[in-house]
Amino acid sequence: MRLLALLLLVAPALAGAQTSPPPVDAEPPSARTPVDEPGDAPPAPASPSLPAVAPGAPPAAGGGLVTTPGRPRFALGNWLINAHVAGGVEPNRYHCSAGTSTCTVAAFGVGGQMLWRGFLGFGVGLYASSGSPLVAGTIPQADGSTVTEPSLGDRISVAGALALRPLAPLAWSLGDSWGSRLMAGFGIEVGPSVEYTRTSSTTTPGCAIPSSNLGVGFHGLASLDVPIVGDTRSGWLAVRVAARLLAGPDAFLAPQSTACVAQVTEPGVSSQLLIGFGYYL
Repeated sequence: MRLLALLLLVAPALAGAQTSPPPVDAEPPSARTPVDEPGDAPPAPASPSLPAVAPGAPPAAGGGLVTTPGRPRFALGNWLINAHVAGGVEPNRYHCSAGTSTCTVAAFGVGGQMLWRGFLGFGVGLYASSGSPLVAGTIPQADGSTVTEPSLGDRISVAGALALRPLAPLAWSLGDSWGSRLMAGFGIEVGPSVEYTRTSSTTTPGCAIPSSNLGVGFHGLASLDVPIVGDTRSGWLAVRVAARLLAGPDAFLAPQSTACVAQVTEPGVSSQLLIGFGYYL
C-alpha cells in the first residue's frame, strides 16, 4: 500500500519533466510587427497647415498672395524716352508799325528726353523764333519827337540740359494710371543753349557790327504733359504745354548802309510759350 501511494505522488512530476519548454526567442502574439497584406491602401499623407484667417476677412487676391501697386516697367526697361514738338509765341514789348499785320513773334520747338526710371536724365532741344517779319514802329519821346524801334532778327537755339521729373518717384510708386502719368509729366530742364541770330542785312566795310551772331546763353524750361491715350507698356501720347526762358547778352546786328549803327537788337532775355504734343516710349 505504501509503495502504491508513493508511485501516485511521483508520476505527475515525471510527466511534467518530459514536456519541452517554449523557445527562448518566441514573442507573444501581441508584440509582433504587423505585415501589410496585399491590397491594403497606404496611409494618407498629413495635410499642410494653413494660415489662420480672421473671421469675416475677404480672401486675398492671387491665390492667397497680397499684391500691391509697384513701379511700372517702360517699353525700354528702366529708361523712359520722350519726343515732343510744339509751336507758340515769344512775348515781347516790341513796338510795331501801325500798319503792320502782325506784332507777334512766332516760336517753334522740337526735342526729346531720356530719363532713367522716368525721373532723371538729359534733354536736347531745337528752338526757333521768327522776328524779322515784324515791321518796326516808332517810340514817342518826352520832347515830342519819335525814335524808330530797332528791328528783331531770327533766332535758332540748340539746347542741351539736365532733365528732371520731380514728382516721378511718387507717381510711379502708385502704378500705371492716368493720374500717375499726369504727375510724372511735370518736368524741368536746366542747361546751356547755343544761340544763333541772323538778319537779312549785310555787313558794312569798316563797321564792326555784324549781320549775325553766335553766342551761348542759359536755357530753362518748365513743361506739363497731359496724357491722352496709351500706357507705360506700349507708350502714350500727351498734350504738351511748356514755358521756356532764355538768358544771355543782347545782340546788336545789321548795320545801316550809311552809318555804323545797328538796326537790329535781339534781346538776350526772352521767353517762349509753347503748346504741342509729346510721345512717351
